[in-house]
Amino acid sequence: MNRQDHCVFILTVFIIVHKTCGMDIVYFQPKSFYQSYTKADQVRRSLIRSGKLSENNSFVEGERFMVVCVN
Repeated sequence: MNRQDHCVFILTVFIIVHKTCGMDIVYFQPKSFYQSYTKADQVRRSLIRSGKLSENNSFVEGERFMVVCVN
């Protein structure tokens, strides 16, 4: 019988969320996912300064994904 190696890890990415009337939308400019909270927050602040996002209706949120590797 062949031995199979498995690995499981948790991937955390950060997204910028824009709240609208009863709906949360992931903001896709310039990209949707960031590897660190700091980078996502810097992009959010830049979008606020340029008038593309409202400070009151946006925030950074971490999303976790379970990743399973099977060889």
